[in-house]
Amino acid sequence: IVQARMGNTRLPGKNGRLIFNKPQIWYVLDRIQRATSFSEIMLAVPHESNGGIQLEAARSLGIPYLDYRGDPNDLIHRYKVAADIMDAGIVVRIPGDNTFVDPDEIDRIVNYYFDNPCAWDVLTSNLDRNIHNNGYPAGLGAEVYDARYFSMLDKLKLPARLREHPHKWAFESNKVRTISAPPHVYNPAFSWSVYTE
Repeated sequence: IVQARMGNTRLPGKNGRLIFNKPQIWYVLDRIQRATSFSEIMLAVPHESNGGIQLEAARSLGIPYLDYRGDPNDLIHRYKVAADIMDAGIVVRIPGDNTFVDPDEIDRIVNYYFDNPCAWDVLTSNLDRNIHNNGYPAGLGAEVYDARYFSMLDKLKLPARLREHPHKWAFESNKVRTISAPPHVYNPAFSWSVYTE
């Protein structure tokens, strides 16, 4: 499930900005399609920010989308709704501002998740920068969740900062595991996420 919105405050409309005549989100979706560790992809955008360009990018690649009508900042509920629609037991989360997401690093963390079972409320991630000193830069990988994680958090009265960032509860609860970055990717000081001009 790829989260994306146009209403970002640091870089408004970033997912629709054109790069070689295609919106930025098109490149994210195209790169994700090259991963082999899962069979379904969904773009989940808040209704107020879709602007058509993100949905058109998904349609052009044959990717279904969720035109989410709830609170645009409640990512926990948006992911729960998307997972329910897909009837997904496992959710791979990739933010739409990770323009350079690497299909190999997505597959690496998803395969690790399946090869190393864990409790359903533990997050498996190589998405953020240098998680537990793993050496990864930010924005190349993904997060892997059991879908029950979103259902559980959706029922809790969490503050807005936790509802907007699904991974923060796991980090604050010490329920995160990761893998080491391979040598050709190792660069813990760097970020490939697009937040600003």
